[in-house]
Formats: sequence, C-alpha cells, structure tokens
Amino acid sequence: MLTLRKAARIISDLFIPPTFNLLGFTLIAYKTEELASNRITIILSSVIFGVILPILLFSIMRKKKLIYDNDAVIKEQRHIPYYAAIVLSLLGMTSIYLFAYNSYAFYYWLTFGITTLGLTIINYFWKISAHAIGVAAFLAIIYLLESTFFSYFLILLILIGISRLILKVHTPMQILMGTIYGFFVTLFLMKIFIGS
Repeated sequence: MLTLRKAARIISDLFIPPTFNLLGFTLIAYKTEELASNRITIILSSVIFGVILPILLFSIMRKKKLIYDNDAVIKEQRHIPYYAAIVLSLLGMTSIYLFAYNSYAFYYWLTFGITTLGLTIINYFWKISAHAIGVAAFLAIIYLLESTFFSYFLILLILIGISRLILKVHTPMQILMGTIYGFFVTLFLMKIFIGS
C-alpha cells in the first residue's frame, strides 16, 4: 500500500494543472501556428504565466504557511492561487495579442481565465479537483484539434483521478465534476470563440 501511495504522490505532483497548461499551449502552437517565432512566443507565454509564476506563488504561500500542504486540501487556501491564475491568464492573453497573435492561443488563455473564475466561485461552496479540470481542459483542446493523443491522455486522466483518490484529497464526485467541468466548459467556450 505504501508503494501505491508513493506512485499516487508522484503522479499527483508531476501532473499538476500547470503541466497541462504547457501541454495545451504547445499543442496549439504546433497545430495552429506556422511561424516558428510565434510558436516559441505561444509556448513561452505558457511557461511564464501558466507554469513558472503559478508554481512560484504556490511555493511562496507554502513557505509562509498560507497553504498547509501540496494538495491545498483546505478549499479556502485555494482562493489566492485561483485569483492569481485569473490575472495571469489575462497577462498571457495580452502577451499573445501583443507579440504573436494566434486566435487559438488567445482564446485558450481567455477560456482558461473564465474557467478559473468559475472554479473560484465553485470553490467558495464546494471543492472540485483542479487536477481533473486541468487534464480535462487539455483533452478538450486535443479533441478540438483532432489530435491522435486523445486516448492516451484519457488514460492519464483516469490515473490522475485514481491518484487523487488514493491520496484522499478528493472524493469520486469531486474528480468527476472537475472532469466534466474542465472538458465541457473548455470545449463550449473554445467552440464559441473560434467559431467551429
């Protein structure tokens, strides 16, 4: 059982929401952008605003004991990282607009901000899995861009959900609702914005 818990911890720590932010923007860059310089800018916007700054903020909050554990199991401790993610998505969107306009990347940042705003509101009343939202949003982008990776990441979604259950940080319903919310809100908003 200890080995299973260690494996769950590794999966949970490796596949955090910023991981899927980066994967989503990388997929968008290579599937929708022809200019190499724009691809780099799209990926760089994710690295800065979707990976480095959120992880840095979370780490600072952990060090200052504003968040008690790596899973932020107390839902009230998630508010500041969620607010920051909304602001960072606006900055990411602005960077795409100014330096390498790509409609998919621009609207994915907007969708990310809107989804996080919804998550923030939900979080005041109930905790759902941000891990599940992150991978499910990425699955929606894979689905939209007709990538062949969908089934692989569907399996990864299941593994991540199981890892969150093993670690006892979410209930099955919190994981299921995070998955449904992340996939369908992302799919719905991107279809509206892109017009496909």
